[in-house]
Amino acid sequence: MKKFYTRGFSLMDVIVGTALLLIIFMALFGVFRASIALTASAKARAGATSLAVAQMEYIRSLTYANTGTVGGIPAGLIDADFDTTLNGRIYTTRTFIQYIDDPADGVGALDFTGIITDYKKIKVEVSYFVNERTKDVSLVSNRTPKGIETTEGGGNLWINVSDALGDPVSSAQVHIQNPNTVPTVDLTAFTGVGGFVFLPGAATSTGYRITVSKSGYSTTATYDQDAINVSPRPRHLTVVEAETTQGTFPIDILSTLRVQTWQQIQNAFTEDTFVNETSLSIASSTEAVGGNLVLTNTAGVYDSSGHARSTAIAPTYVYAWDLFQATSTAPAGTSITYQFLYDNAGTPTFIPDIDLVGNSVGFSSQIIDLSGVATSTYSSLYIEASFETNDTAATPSIDEWRLVYSEGPVPIPNVSFTLEGSKSIGEDIDGLDIKKNIIQTATGPAGWNEVLNIEWDGYTLTTSGYDIGEICDVDDLSINPNTSETINVYLESDSVHSLRVSVRTDTGGFIEGASVSLTRPAYNSSGASTSCGQTYFGSLGNFTDYNLSVGKAGFITEDIGSIVVSGDTEISIILTTS
Repeated sequence: MKKFYTRGFSLMDVIVGTALLLIIFMALFGVFRASIALTASAKARAGATSLAVAQMEYIRSLTYANTGTVGGIPAGLIDADFDTTLNGRIYTTRTFIQYIDDPADGVGALDFTGIITDYKKIKVEVSYFVNERTKDVSLVSNRTPKGIETTEGGGNLWINVSDALGDPVSSAQVHIQNPNTVPTVDLTAFTGVGGFVFLPGAATSTGYRITVSKSGYSTTATYDQDAINVSPRPRHLTVVEAETTQGTFPIDILSTLRVQTWQQIQNAFTEDTFVNETSLSIASSTEAVGGNLVLTNTAGVYDSSGHARSTAIAPTYVYAWDLFQATSTAPAGTSITYQFLYDNAGTPTFIPDIDLVGNSVGFSSQIIDLSGVATSTYSSLYIEASFETNDTAATPSIDEWRLVYSEGPVPIPNVSFTLEGSKSIGEDIDGLDIKKNIIQTATGPAGWNEVLNIEWDGYTLTTSGYDIGEICDVDDLSINPNTSETINVYLESDSVHSLRVSVRTDTGGFIEGASVSLTRPAYNSSGASTSCGQTYFGSLGNFTDYNLSVGKAGFITEDIGSIVVSGDTEISIILTTS
């Protein structure tokens, strides 16, 4: 008798089979999903097409005179845009109508009929959202008048849009409004590659209000004439019958300006008067007693030697090390030497002699020049004093020590400032310019402010609560289009009367290191011009008899008398080569 054995499915067979079925299912599901999406897209497009055809048929049912949009040029009975819900989907219908100058009878000034509104071009666009995308259907048609062409009593409006260099700007939005016409005009058009919008057949009227904009660009417009702006620039446009009114409107890409406010570089110091030992990181056989650092005394006997080291001196904004000063006494048979260390990856290490000559053996002087110690390499320092005595009844003593340095620039937070551009939109009743761009803001807690979306212009910066001691752009901040600029403003304490002197060459360059002297009876002060060619004098009086002398080797010295200082005064001096 034969035996038959049946083999079951292993776990691997089940997994492989399931995977194959899943792959087949996903493929079928993808086909099904694509089929649904294709059907939805076709249905949505069919709906858009039917709406576009219906709108075009409606337009063609109107008279030629009424073929225009409400508030548009030409004006008519047609809504420029509206929404329709069809089969549960929202469609937006937009209609744009404009006059066309047919080249068959000449274009513009060469048109032998003198009429450039030959016929109307109609564009109907229906947009909709399907399959997570926006799509549209467009129809275009022409409409000609019965009989001869006509201007219908209108004129022509030509809007040019250019950038800062005068080149045309395409795709700029031109919004045109006029509340004086019947019906009122309110339409939006976009410039083409030539950077213009041409609208023949505009109703003759004053008061065409133009606003030109583009995403990421500055905006420009026409302005009202009123009690504040008595002479607007530019004013609203006027369309005259059978004439072409042109307006040119400059816009360009916006820029970013970072304003940073700083305290000027100033002298500072760190000192220890040894009231206690809190400012010492090491006190070996030394102690602070009665405001003096001395050798440790045990039962009337001083240790023969010892040393003390300060904690790390690391000013956040150290600019340059200057000098070390100590007040000390060393009786006969005693001595004190000083050495300086730096933080070497967490380990205090003596500064090598190549950077501080004599440091390896120490200094006995109470004044030590540290100006050659570079802060770029040694951003923090330790002071170490070594004590020696040959007489256990006597000890050398340090009353205080001081490390002098200069620090800065240090950020000054929360400074209010104003940026005023030079562009004008008109004049007030006193004939003074009304500025287009005025930005009032403040620096933040870190001492800077990012002024975004600033228009190209020449700006003047003023501060509140401080005087400007130095700013490299002394005349104006010339902001070009599509740039990112940083301006550093160095501030001084606010003075009722101050003088900032700018020293330049005859070609406009800054002169650094010029000697600047300001005098009057009972007053004499001097300074050197900075890298930005400036010197600041604060806390001055409101006098008219200041004398200024500015000079530098290689240049002819300028002496100027009878300088009037009133408020925050600025004066520019030009030196010529000798």
